[in-house]
Amino acid sequence: MKSLRRRFWEKVARRGEDDCWPWLGGERYGGYGTLSVDGRKEMAHRVAWAAYRTTPFDMKQLHGKIVMHTCDNPGCVNPKHLRLGTQSDNCLDRERKGRGSRDGVAAATAAHTKLTPEQVLAIRAEAAAVPRSHRRLGREYGVASQSIDDIVSRKNWGWLS
Repeated sequence: MKSLRRRFWEKVARRGEDDCWPWLGGERYGGYGTLSVDGRKEMAHRVAWAAYRTTPFDMKQLHGKIVMHTCDNPGCVNPKHLRLGTQSDNCLDRERKGRGSRDGVAAATAAHTKLTPEQVLAIRAEAAAVPRSHRRLGREYGVASQSIDDIVSRKNWGWLS
């Protein structure tokens, strides 16, 4: 039976030391590689981090932690491009880099988005300046009053100032 390290490296396209190393094996949604470890499917970048940062190899040390890509390439398994963090760290990193569904362009152009950033700012301004019913604002903008509540309280569109 092949060792985990050998099985792992057979599925990696190693390139330059600072380049992304694409995973060539199985993949799951979002482009993250997968590999079977002790009968469980594990994400390849997590295996890469554990294989090169824990002695002996121990996936349990990753419990409750996120292995983040500094390169923002989900298929990369270069250990130099990976760092350990929390879900909160990962979300902050995504926001700081303007990625994901919360950046202005993605949020404003998403298929499920009915409002533009300009409309959201106008709703907040109207709600602050003149106390108006959220139900009435919702009718004017073609959304539910709960959507207006969530916009005004910054539960939704919180990234927009």
